Amino acid sequence: MLELSEPRVLVCGSRRWPWSRTVETVLDRLTRRYSRNLVVIEGAATGADRAAYDWCGRHGLDKDRHRCRPGTRQPRSVLSVHPPGNALVHAQ
Repeated sequence: MLELSEPRVLVCGSRRWPWSRTVETVLDRLTRRYSRNLVVIEGAATGADRAAYDWCGRHGLDKDRHRCRPGTRQPRSVLSVHPPGNALVHAQ
């Protein structure tokens, strides 16, 4: 199994993503796997991004573990600042 020193997950996708519970479930599972090392990257948009943003707030992730890039329209912009590791959630 691949182990990352800083496992990162990018959550991005449809601005109309209605299933926030799906994003939460995936993030819960990744947290169980990687514990307090998981880094969540999202663009603070509506939909899938918002589900990840809310999840991070409820779980008390600090700015080192919650890399939010508000106002970013394209995931590519987020990736240039916070490249993810091998874990990727693409909710679309």
